[in-house]
Amino acid sequence: MNDLIRMSIDVPADLHRLAKMTAAYHEQTIREFVIEQIRKAIPRKTAKKKAAKSKQPNRLTRSTIEKSIRGEDVSAYASYDDFLREMGRK
Repeated sequence: MNDLIRMSIDVPADLHRLAKMTAAYHEQTIREFVIEQIRKAIPRKTAKKKAAKSKQPNRLTRSTIEKSIRGEDVSAYASYDDFLREMGRK
């Protein structure tokens, strides 16, 4: 931590007490505990990359998956070559 900035916030007494007890349990100061929790809550660049890889499917993709599970709009092909012919790729 190079540049330090003082941050003052008001928190409910019960939350403050729980934070102090949790910090003490983990052998931390409340300052260390709060900083650790803020760091956990704010995604870092690597977390963004991981999140980008695990994106949720959009509505059309979900709908298509649900239809295929129900057997709707599903075509069967005798071979991969037949599939390619149907797609106009062969």
